[in-house]
Amino acid sequence: MPAALFMVAVHTLFRHLALTESNPAAILRRLDAALAADNPSDKFVTVALGLYDPRSGETSLALAAHPLPLLRRIDGRVEEAAVRPSLPLGYGEIDDSIAEHRLILAPGETLVLYTDGITEARSPSGKAVFDQQRLREVLGGPRTALSLKACAETAHAAVTQFIGDSPPQDDITMLLLRRKPPV
Repeated sequence: MPAALFMVAVHTLFRHLALTESNPAAILRRLDAALAADNPSDKFVTVALGLYDPRSGETSLALAAHPLPLLRRIDGRVEEAAVRPSLPLGYGEIDDSIAEHRLILAPGETLVLYTDGITEARSPSGKAVFDQQRLREVLGGPRTALSLKACAETAHAAVTQFIGDSPPQDDITMLLLRRKPPV
């Protein structure tokens, strides 16, 4: 199955399963089983799936071989969220390894989900990667006050500058979720 067709299957199955389940880990378990049932080309996918309640800041996350999310505190510190990823989807092996993790975003805090195309972006020499520490530096400190759009643009510009004229080797995708501070 071509990669594009596989991603269409992932998207279609996900949309269907999201209507019947409300637990991120349960959705990913079922998605893994469905993909594994018809995966002759051994394709796999990494996924970060979450549910967010804007009133309480509660976020439920499940990861299938996806990079660990980052949590930017209101004071600008950036740390890994306490989430344990499982194996990738498509092999039918995540039943025991995937778990739902809950965290509470305090007002003004930001959850950062990103693809490994950011942290594995290579310098033109190929000897250095952008890595998570660089990403944390780009997102933290005084950038806490930036809008989410400006923060994402700053991170993208940093990765683009790091790789120089080299084309990205993988997708560069980031999702930022900030709990609104009280009015």
